[in-house]
Amino acid sequence: MCSKGVWQLKQLTVRFCAHSGGSAGTREFLRTELAAFAEANPQLEVAAEGRSNRPALLRGKYVCGSERQVEVSNMSASEVLAAASALRDQTGRKVTRVRENVKSSSPSIQGMWDPTTQFDAFAIRV
Repeated sequence: MCSKGVWQLKQLTVRFCAHSGGSAGTREFLRTELAAFAEANPQLEVAAEGRSNRPALLRGKYVCGSERQVEVSNMSASEVLAAASALRDQTGRKVTRVRENVKSSSPSIQGMWDPTTQFDAFAIRV
């Protein structure tokens, strides 16, 4: 996600196992789609790490210093691409719940909307 013109994800690391069946989709992603993803996101540092007997995962490091990991074991190459795009589109900050609606100190003078309100006919002149 871009905040004030600055992309928040600064580094994406793809970790996979060279032999595991669960990493097959990740290896396919590396062969077919990673180069295009890296070219489309020049602001992003992309790295791939082979790790034996470990689940495939994507690790994103953000400008604010936080990290997020997404396990992509047993996913297809297109699903891994979607997970990488989802990491790119996040801010890296903790998700917080909005507790209340916005309260205004100066309420609207128009009143509440009512679908049964009748308006007088008027002409529009150009």
